Amino acid sequence: MNKTAKKHFLFSSALAAGMLFANLTTQAQTVPPPPVAPETPALVAAEPPIEASAFVYRREDRPDPFFPFLTQEIMKAEAEALQELAGLQKYEPGQLVLVAIVFVGRDPIAMVQDSAGIGYVLRKGTKVGRSGEVIDIVSNKVLIEQVKPLGSEQKNQVIEMTLKTEGEK
Repeated sequence: MNKTAKKHFLFSSALAAGMLFANLTTQAQTVPPPPVAPETPALVAAEPPIEASAFVYRREDRPDPFFPFLTQEIMKAEAEALQELAGLQKYEPGQLVLVAIVFVGRDPIAMVQDSAGIGYVLRKGTKVGRSGEVIDIVSNKVLIEQVKPLGSEQKNQVIEMTLKTEGEK
């Protein structure tokens, strides 16, 4: 076989192989996909279609896993601190002066004044300051329990407001 015959043979072999390969790929594309089982309408309506490669995080009531936990707690504490306090919650027990105690039946009532002379009525269970609550009113004093955070624990402190007699400072 001479050189030109070898070239023609190689060319025709390559051409035949290319045509064979092209025929195989077109046949693979024309093969119909396998049959899919029919889906019930209830399942289709309940779950939206999701790509197999995509990840979807549904937050709902769960916290954001990428948001630092301590920052959320600090933000909550700051929001509580910024809340508008009203009435006796504006004043700590040390800023108030006990003026009078009155017994109406079995329920004692106490009256306190702030530095501006404005009077407030105290009953058992009344909130005083940010974390104080009146726990008892007796004949000459009011007992207020304050809960103070101490690290991860809480410390309860009882504060006594004593009624001053006339002439006593």
